[in-house]
Amino acid sequence: MSLGNLSSYTTMQFFAAVLTAIALAAPILATPTALRTVEKFSGEKTGKFIVELKEGASKINVLASLNANVTHDWSLIHGFAGKYYVIAY
Repeated sequence: MSLGNLSSYTTMQFFAAVLTAIALAAPILATPTALRTVEKFSGEKTGKFIVELKEGASKINVLASLNANVTHDWSLIHGFAGKYYVIAY
């Protein structure tokens, strides 16, 4: 192997090692942070909620069973938002 070929071979090994390290590190660096929960709110309650339905749940049936004023209807998260009134039995 000549000196010119050795140099390009070493360069290819270096770049292969760098790309392998990046490929292995990418999933670790891309992990989402933990969700934070809201435990207390020191203001007046508005009665507004965001509702995300489970897969397969019928949005029409859920909305029909609620006494609600829907302000936002999303297909991206299969849910809706609005002001809901709880009827105590």
